[in-house]
Amino acid sequence: MWPIIFCLFVVFLFVLPLLPGLVELRFATDTKPLSVIQEYNTDITYFAKGFKTYLEKNFISFFSAEQKLNVPIQQGILRDNTNFQIIRNRTIPVFNLQEISRAKTDWLIIADSALILPGQIFFQKEIYSRNSISAGENSQFRALLAEENITLGKGCSILRWVHSGGSLFVDPNCNLYGRASAGSSITLSKRCVFERLHAPKIMFGKSQPVAAGRKKIHELLKVTTIPNVKDQYTRRWLIDGDIEIPENSFFDGDLIASRNVVIGAGSHIRGSIKSNNDLQLQNNVQVDGSVVSTGNLYIGNNCNLSGPVIAEDTIFIETGSTVGTETAQTTVSGLKIHIASGVVVFGSVWAEESARVAS
Repeated sequence: MWPIIFCLFVVFLFVLPLLPGLVELRFATDTKPLSVIQEYNTDITYFAKGFKTYLEKNFISFFSAEQKLNVPIQQGILRDNTNFQIIRNRTIPVFNLQEISRAKTDWLIIADSALILPGQIFFQKEIYSRNSISAGENSQFRALLAEENITLGKGCSILRWVHSGGSLFVDPNCNLYGRASAGSSITLSKRCVFERLHAPKIMFGKSQPVAAGRKKIHELLKVTTIPNVKDQYTRRWLIDGDIEIPENSFFDGDLIASRNVVIGAGSHIRGSIKSNNDLQLQNNVQVDGSVVSTGNLYIGNNCNLSGPVIAEDTIFIETGSTVGTETAQTTVSGLKIHIASGVVVFGSVWAEESARVAS
């Protein structure tokens, strides 16, 4: 009798870890697809919109058109234990001696008018202004949201996101981790580090004088043949090997190379370019389509690119180049991005690892 009980007990211990798998195999309870919030990746203002919804839910009187409170400072604690500070008819929040000595505050700050924030303080909670925000030097922020302009002083850091309903001005040596967006424009000064930007117009460093105009198409050498053509169908040219387009040339079509691509200075490509290695656009090149590289992508001075600019490795963009237009925004995306002063991008700039404005 005891041997039988012992054997049954051993079988039970053996089967026990397998029960969840057997039940799932029989009844298939976990076959539904995972729920993914698409706006998280597709909408750069996703967090800003969520924060605004949170404020409107918790501060109904502040956002009500009928609110008539004139108290300069109102403080309290929300149900989720968040300390808040509402500022009306003044520009500077209130901090106690401990916060000043520690250079750290956990106030959730919302302001009715233009807000001026001191430098060298770590703001651990989000900050909102119905007007504008001006931040002092070397401060750190969890997140900032303003209906109008935002100005970040030298050496400031954004840890999660920042959104301006107007323009975002960023002084030198700032770090924008996460997402930075603006309804009108973003201006990043030299030595700024960022990850993901979006605005109708993004300006890097100081604007540069426009170089001499490019040659007209009829003044360029028309390229009609390319060596090592593997396949050519309508506008698409597939090249087995490298592609090198001479200086001041015009090519009407889409180029795809199995290796490197070099487009000579002053050339005009009426189409798109893809390289399965490194891709180089020399100075004053114009490309009417997309530019894609599976390696590094080098964009020279004063280039004009209309479509998406994408690289699986590092993108280098030199002074005076523009990507996209005011009426046709586009995207610059790479593993790492180095952008010189004087570059303008209309749309989005997204680095998977890091991006920097060169000095």
